[in-house]
Amino acid sequence: MIFAKKLSEARKAKSMTRKELADKVMRSQSAIKSWELGRHVPPENIQRKIEQILELPSGALSVDYDQGASDIMLRLNLAVTTLEGMEKKKVLVLLESLIDILEE
Repeated sequence: MIFAKKLSEARKAKSMTRKELADKVMRSQSAIKSWELGRHVPPENIQRKIEQILELPSGALSVDYDQGASDIMLRLNLAVTTLEGMEKKKVLVLLESLIDILEE
């Protein structure tokens, strides 16, 4: 899904008007409209601010954002934080190896 559609759907899901969102990100209502129509894309820092305002995970408005992968990473992070010592170190080495394989 493209940024414009994600932004529009997320804003509407929060029952927020374009004007309300514009006020919160200190941009014009026409800028929000332009972003939602796909004419322009805001800078990365504004995208992150919008995600915070709309209570979205970081990166959720990005074109390549994958909700399924994000959910898995969150679960993985929570699981790893409960580990200690050598067990945690072994899991982290395993995960780094997996990432190396995926990046090849």
